Amino acid sequence: MYREISVLFSKFLDKYNNSIENKLKQENFIGLGASHFAILIGIIFSKEKRLCMKEIASFINKDKSTVTQLVNKLIRYDLIEKKYSESDKRMCYMMLSNKGRENEALFIKIYNESEAENNIITVEERQSIENIVKKLIISIE
Repeated sequence: MYREISVLFSKFLDKYNNSIENKLKQENFIGLGASHFAILIGIIFSKEKRLCMKEIASFINKDKSTVTQLVNKLIRYDLIEKKYSESDKRMCYMMLSNKGRENEALFIKIYNESEAENNIITVEERQSIENIVKKLIISIE
């Protein structure tokens, strides 16, 4: 049973991620993937418009070394920048750079388009799926 479900989820995620990556390519953000986009969206929609590495890792469900590589690429693309906390210099936050802020509306547009494309299920169906997936995750942990 889990195998069939995991195959379906894998197909869905592949198609969803490819859709995001194609939208980014169309806007000349070549080389950025769905995980990079998830970080940008996470920062944009966060309450304080910034996330620490631990929050990013939790948000995108990746380990710290993978997050470091993803973040470093976004820094190289000048879409985000690191800011150290004034109260605790050990704490580092990722926030949009000037270029990232200039493209914020575009990132939100891509996000909204992707949400609209996947709006074929009702809110109730979506919540049911979320609840079922959470149960499945708990059952195999």
